[in-house]
Amino acid sequence: GSAPEEKPELMAGVNSQLETMFDFLPTDKRTKVFDLMQDMQGKLQKAMKGGAPDPEDMRKLMKESEAAIAGVLTPEEMLDYNLRFSVTANSMRMQLAGFEPSEQEFLELYKKRKAYDDEYGAAFGGLNLKGEEKTKQEAAKKTLEEDIKTQLGEARYADYKRSEDYVFQAMYRAADREGLGKDAAVKAFDMKKAAEDQAKQIRADANLSKDQRDTALRAVREETERSIRGVFGEKGYASYERNNGTWWLNSISRDPATQPTPTKKP
Repeated sequence: GSAPEEKPELMAGVNSQLETMFDFLPTDKRTKVFDLMQDMQGKLQKAMKGGAPDPEDMRKLMKESEAAIAGVLTPEEMLDYNLRFSVTANSMRMQLAGFEPSEQEFLELYKKRKAYDDEYGAAFGGLNLKGEEKTKQEAAKKTLEEDIKTQLGEARYADYKRSEDYVFQAMYRAADREGLGKDAAVKAFDMKKAAEDQAKQIRADANLSKDQRDTALRAVREETERSIRGVFGEKGYASYERNNGTWWLNSISRDPATQPTPTKKP
């Protein structure tokens, strides 16, 4: 038969949805952007045929694609495009849900993070840099964090960093599913931090025997579980637990249900 198309037919059956997604563009530019996006997808698929793609190759492909699309759009249209479709913007929407940024906060954060991602490929897991290049990357990351902190201020920056924490993200999703709001997730997260501080003090107490230490840590875990269950409710906590949200409790004390039963000596 005939050879397959190099470009995947991604647009088949979703034209109306894409028309809505691209309603910020003039009609004559939509087709051009569609074609460029399909071309990019074809190249990305080729890059991934051999397994996990090289982050540097992915970064170059994305930059080439963005440059081609930027040649079609005005700077304002390009910004709108990137806010909808760039890897940076989409990863921010997932990571910062619990931060609940205002439109202006999101836009300013996006501009800073996009510049960093374009240079160091952070959106693809980061480049495997060494030596001088690694030093430059670390300096750029530090500058990025300082710029964000200056933009947001101390209190809002603390909210921002909390939202990047995987444990908080799971708590936020659990609270959201139950309609409890962000405050419930913040309360549960504060309980986690308090429990970890208690556990640290217990482990540092040289006056405790191993059995006393284990008993105290188990009590901290059980009390923390009860407290978070009280915040989320039985249904919410069950959902949180089912989605592997409680894994961090094992860093305080192992779940008794997962520990082997000691064998009795004859």
